[in-house]
Amino acid sequence: MTTLVFGVGFGIFLILILWLSAGLICLISLRTQKKVGFIALGVVGIITIALISIPRSSENSGINTNKPYDQLFIWRTLLTVLLAGSAFIVLLAYIKFELMTPVKAVRLRSWIL
Repeated sequence: MTTLVFGVGFGIFLILILWLSAGLICLISLRTQKKVGFIALGVVGIITIALISIPRSSENSGINTNKPYDQLFIWRTLLTVLLAGSAFIVLLAYIKFELMTPVKAVRLRSWIL
């Protein structure tokens, strides 16, 4: 039996992170007038097809079901989700306030700086 978080496995989180990063790259490339976003979407599409086509492991394994459980698992998972969410918010704020600010060109008056 695999470890499930909120009823889904690790592969769904991996595909979700891939598609979110590709969408972010696509949005940034649309803003910067580049064609990198569509290439990123194509690469992620190919990776997704490859991940889906990989066969899953057997659900019926002969592992003993008497395992010790970690009592702090829920709190560690909650802390991880909180830290990942705050990192995502900081990343969006960095993109919005630092990378997307317009920079006006300044004319150089001479070749000597």
